Amino acid sequence: MESKELQLDEVKVVQASTCASVSGRSTITYEFGVNPGGQVMFRITANTGGGMFGKDWVVVSALIKILRAQTNQEEIRAVAFRPLFEGKSINTQSFLLAALLSKKVIVAHATKPRGYQVVDVDDFEDRLNELCGGVASKKSGRVKKATRATEKVETN
Repeated sequence: MESKELQLDEVKVVQASTCASVSGRSTITYEFGVNPGGQVMFRITANTGGGMFGKDWVVVSALIKILRAQTNQEEIRAVAFRPLFEGKSINTQSFLLAALLSKKVIVAHATKPRGYQVVDVDDFEDRLNELCGGVASKKSGRVKKATRATEKVETN
């Protein structure tokens, strides 16, 4: 069996996007992709500010699991994503938060200045499913069948 690192190196990018950081002082670039095992993946690739961040791919199903666990909570903060980025810069969690804000998966909390709320995980999964060629399963976050749509790289 091939190593996890090798498999992650073979992720096919299906979308590259940019968004403002949570502070609004820099621009974040991030990607969604599909690995050879059929899993939908996510990573941060650039930051126009000076902050360090982890560039490793994370499995979107793990991200979705965290989002679902936070759906009925009063608020979500970047620290909720710590398990996805163990040993990486804390900025990575905040940059993911910014990407989720840009995808409208979370919104700013109405009364808590640094808080956010999860709004629609199902819609996010549906959009990922469409992006990856009709493939992301809501139960597993895995890709069922890769199509030519996975060969396109789109930018926002």
